[in-house]
Amino acid sequence: MWAVSDAYRSAVPRPHQKIFRATVTKGGVPLYGGRALPVTGGSITVSSRSHVRRTCDLTIAPRLPGALFRDEPALPVTRTGVEPLGTDGQEITVRSGLVYAGGRTEWVPLGVFRVDEAAGSLLSRTGVRVSGVSREAWVIDDRFAAPRTLAGPSAVAIIRDLILESFSAAEVAVTTRQDRRVGPTVVERDRWDEGVARLAESIGCVAYADPTGRFVIADAPTLASSPVWRFQAGPGGVLLDAAGRRTRDPVSNRFVVTGSTPAGADAPVRGVATDTSPTSPTRFGDPSTGAWGRKTRFMAIPSLTSSRQCQRVAWAQLAKVVGAGTTLDLTSVPLDALEGGDVVDVVTDHERVVQTISRHVVDDLTIPLVAGGTFRASTRDLGEVA
Repeated sequence: MWAVSDAYRSAVPRPHQKIFRATVTKGGVPLYGGRALPVTGGSITVSSRSHVRRTCDLTIAPRLPGALFRDEPALPVTRTGVEPLGTDGQEITVRSGLVYAGGRTEWVPLGVFRVDEAAGSLLSRTGVRVSGVSREAWVIDDRFAAPRTLAGPSAVAIIRDLILESFSAAEVAVTTRQDRRVGPTVVERDRWDEGVARLAESIGCVAYADPTGRFVIADAPTLASSPVWRFQAGPGGVLLDAAGRRTRDPVSNRFVVTGSTPAGADAPVRGVATDTSPTSPTRFGDPSTGAWGRKTRFMAIPSLTSSRQCQRVAWAQLAKVVGAGTTLDLTSVPLDALEGGDVVDVVTDHERVVQTISRHVVDDLTIPLVAGGTFRASTRDLGEVA
């Protein structure tokens, strides 16, 4: 979750005013004079399950106000490469602002998006619809022309180098303390999928572009992660509705990760993570004793060289699947600062908090860019809260 003030947190459940601002650059140079684009609608989608974490779908007014009481078409007929809504490397930065009494505004970044598509009337009859993707897309598109061997003393350093090779001006923030040596590992083509994402996964981390456009290497959420927000129904809460779904099919309650086989050893190194919490509805064990049952999932990562590394990855993977069978689709007051992968508590009955509270990880978000728009979040269960 983006860091916001206590005043912001207090204001969200109460009536408040929101404003939105979008500016456009190319190669870091402001276009359209650095002025704000006239956004008339749209939304931003955040998904922690996708390599491209953020996408935007904006509607821009058909004409852009200009200097000296003149304006210009938002979608010009000629292609110059420096028009604000072009697809030649232009990036749109979107922010939301909460306006306090007295006029002060607290801004929250919503994303930096490469413009991938712009469509609309050339006669300025209708608004221009702009679709964009966050900065992971630059790295994803930059595939290797030939197989490449990755190796070195630091997985984090290799991830950083892979990103900077594709986007040299990127800022890469490392918030994890996890790291490891990487033995020779061949990547066939995909710089992000086979390189960045797989190396991050091998140390129990995730790599993504945050809402400021900065690349982040962070710990993946686990069963032990602390919640950043409480979605609660009733007076003083932000939760408007919650639709639930339960199924056994995608659930596993034990995860086994194996690595390489050390010289002279009979078996590869391994790590095992098991849901053993006595209050967990998916507790591993004999169903005749009231446990959920026993269902194990396996993963082999040959570049892992120690049991500690395997154990770390096992816990991160278990967090993805142990609650996959219990999901919620939440509708709430917009909470623009929330991030995909955040851990939250959900309370469906404010008069029975202890009986109805559950802990979830946020997989997907939809942030509206218009007043009164619908804010939605999809989550999966991490277990009951003690």
